[in-house]
Amino acid sequence: PLVAEGELDLALDLCLAVALRLGQWQASRVLVTEATSFSKRLGLEELAGQLEPLPQQISSREEADAFSRLRRIALRHRNIGREWDLSTEQWESFADYLEANLLIMTLMNESEARLPAAIRTQIEDEMLLPWAHLNSSS
Repeated sequence: PLVAEGELDLALDLCLAVALRLGQWQASRVLVTEATSFSKRLGLEELAGQLEPLPQQISSREEADAFSRLRRIALRHRNIGREWDLSTEQWESFADYLEANLLIMTLMNESEARLPAAIRTQIEDEMLLPWAHLNSSS
């Protein structure tokens, strides 16, 4: 598979976050399909069961309702989809941050034999912590 087992949670969250941000259902639906697959692989059957029935094709009139349903599902199951008042630059930085974390996880999984377990565990434990928390613990 394209996404390793250790990266499924992050990949699922990234798919849902980007799908909600795109604002165009046709493109977002591809990510919803991926999120459904990741949910099943993670054993999150209730989430997968709510994502699967979302429509494949919709009219522009139905688009707002589809995104509203997706937002409610993402909020309920993953705490994703809150309305943030971020600029385009801030959204791009956030997407870069998520992609960088996914890349780090991929590299760690590919080089597992060369990375000491203690370092790997520390990286995984601190990877998605808020910056203020990381600064207070150093």
